Amino acid sequence: MNRLSRLPRAPVTEFLVFAMSLCALVSGCSTSSGSSATSEAGDIAGSNDTQTAGPNEDSQVTAPDEDTGQPITTEHNPGEITCHDHTTGKAGSRDIVEWTSTDGTTFTQRRLFQYCADVPSLAQNPDGTILAAFQGWVDKEEDARWDKIALRRSEDNGESWSEVSFATFEGLPSQGRPFDPTITWDPEQSLWRMYFSLGMNGNMLDHTVCTHSASSTNGIDYVYEEGERYCADDWPVIDPAVLRHEGTWYYIAPVGAPQDGAHFATSSDGLSFTAGPSIPSDMKHNWTGNLASDGSTLRFYAAEGQVPQGNFLWWASTDDQGATWSDYTRTNVPGPPAGKDPGVVHLNDGTWLLLVPGDSSAEGSPESPR
Repeated sequence: MNRLSRLPRAPVTEFLVFAMSLCALVSGCSTSSGSSATSEAGDIAGSNDTQTAGPNEDSQVTAPDEDTGQPITTEHNPGEITCHDHTTGKAGSRDIVEWTSTDGTTFTQRRLFQYCADVPSLAQNPDGTILAAFQGWVDKEEDARWDKIALRRSEDNGESWSEVSFATFEGLPSQGRPFDPTITWDPEQSLWRMYFSLGMNGNMLDHTVCTHSASSTNGIDYVYEEGERYCADDWPVIDPAVLRHEGTWYYIAPVGAPQDGAHFATSSDGLSFTAGPSIPSDMKHNWTGNLASDGSTLRFYAAEGQVPQGNFLWWASTDDQGATWSDYTRTNVPGPPAGKDPGVVHLNDGTWLLLVPGDSSAEGSPESPR
């Protein structure tokens, strides 16, 4: 565990406004002043040769059969659109859209992945199983399926996905609940490890909110791993991104407002992290997103903000263990309000798979039935 002293950063009020825009827990995440932490996207979207294919209530993907070359249509169930009856103007009002790419920069929109969902992450194990973890709002009448960590699984490289299931946790240390999931595969232990935000004061977004972890052999039922993975002494740490790359575990989480940059830490086992120098940033680049590795280079994907010509997702890379990061590379995937912090994975076959939550009714977003 690493616990940091307070770093110079934007004023408290600015961070709380920013945290409200990140927190996925509208119905259960509050600031220490008691206000509800809601999720708001930016207000600019643009176009940049985005390739789209409008998702429908039952999304379909057409791909050639490997043996015959003939097109095969894969049905996909993104859930029930009626979940939006209870999420309008709140967290849970976003939908996740699936994108793919051969180079990780120019993406093609594939389909609507999930209604009423946010903060996605992705991981694949050596056997080819992909897990998608995200905050899900599926059934308002069932607490275990509303504003909890949801999962979908693919056994065919993302061509088709299981129905939604919800993670279970054994041994959690507080009455709060995990949120902001990041799913990873630990090859040393041959298990799934999920990192998440968790506070010790119920659902208050205060200084006790740190990054924790739990592990699973089946990807659904998780056992809590004792202690915090990363904390800041007097500041909440939310939206963690964690990935194992070339034998080292890397950790990134936003410090506060975009210009405050990001926490950065490394670990040899994924459990005990050592903080490094924070990653600098500016007002236009928010380090809230996810890490991905193509085997040789480590990338971080996130969203722009306050860009006059329109916001898009971006990535930056490091090839020196995080000591330095490349310039920002802009993708063609729309940013706020049409898209925000994505989940991303470089699949075993070389494809980049991207899950992007956003306001699907916003200008510049993929077509939506609502």
